[in-house]
Amino acid sequence: MMAAHGEPCEALEQSYCYNGGQCYRIPSMSTLSCVCTENYRGLRCAEFQLLSKANPRNEAGLIVGAVILSILIALVLAGVIYCICRIWRQKQRKQQNNKQQYSHVYPQSNRI
Repeated sequence: MMAAHGEPCEALEQSYCYNGGQCYRIPSMSTLSCVCTENYRGLRCAEFQLLSKANPRNEAGLIVGAVILSILIALVLAGVIYCICRIWRQKQRKQQNNKQQYSHVYPQSNRI
């Protein structure tokens, strides 16, 4: 693909661009330029660039997975909090029952 405003390079100038880039000349500037292939960039197509194209299907799967994982983590946390509260309440009841039992065994005297 050559730029619309460029002319093809002469035979001796074809090696100006690296990595399969197409050479063209911009007449108004009298300079050589390159149109690089997909994996290269730069003035002479010398810089390699790794292209990553996001697949919408993979992206949607990743989002669904993250949502499911978040829900599972929330459920586990809710379960842990419930168990902690339940144990705490049982201890409180046990302490209350012990206080009531000991208050019958050792009545408080009203002596001063």
